[in-house]
Order: sequence, then structure tokens, then C-alpha cells
Amino acid sequence: MESRRSRIELDEAGRRALMDEACTLVLGTVGPDGRPHLVPMWLAFGDDGRPCSPPTRAPRRFATSSATTALLEAGESYGELRGIAIDGRAELIASPEAARPARQAPKRVVIRIHPKRARSWNHHRLGAATG
Repeated sequence: MESRRSRIELDEAGRRALMDEACTLVLGTVGPDGRPHLVPMWLAFGDDGRPCSPPTRAPRRFATSSATTALLEAGESYGELRGIAIDGRAELIASPEAARPARQAPKRVVIRIHPKRARSWNHHRLGAATG
């Protein structure tokens, strides 16, 4: 029997379409007091297809831990939600000009996310009952 999770998972084309359409993601790091620190930021992808983000304060957080979770989501109601959550390791690019994606604003840092685990969803596949 097919699980609910597998029914709503985005396929590769759906994940790529969502990443191409969205402009912001929420990047989660660990704050100095151990609590999660979430920052919405501009989203861009490097030539290798990996997400890169230009936060302003995150580099200090990555000095103590490179663990991160990135969340990308779209939709106006529960039944329309599509999203991707990526757990992984963040890499601060020392020479950002060489890795800067074309969509990214100048004078910002580049953080590349190396995925370890990803989850995705498309609630539209659940049908009209989700409201």
C-alpha cells in the first residue's frame, strides 16, 4: 500500500519547478544560545544546481557549526502547499565572486548547501478534502 508521504512527494521535475519559481528560502542555523535561528533570504542556485544563499549574519553562525536546514515552500492554502526541506552542511565560499549565481545581488556572501537529506511535498495531490 502506498504511503501518504510517498503520494505527496515531489518528483525531480516538480522539485526543479519549485526551485526555479521561488525567490526566498528560510535558512535554519543554531543560535549562540542553542536555539534555532531562522532567516528568510534570497535564493539562487549555482551552476551545479545546489542552493546558494546570501545571508548577512549567517557566516558568524557557521563558524561554530555548519549544520543547517533550508526550507522552500509555495502555496496560499493548505491544499496548494508545495515544499522542499533540505538538511545538510553549509559551506561559506571564501571567494564568492567565483561562485556567485547570476540571480544573486552583488556584495553578498555565498553559502552553498551540501544536502544530506531532503524531503518534499505537494498537498495538491491529497485532493480537495484538505481545504
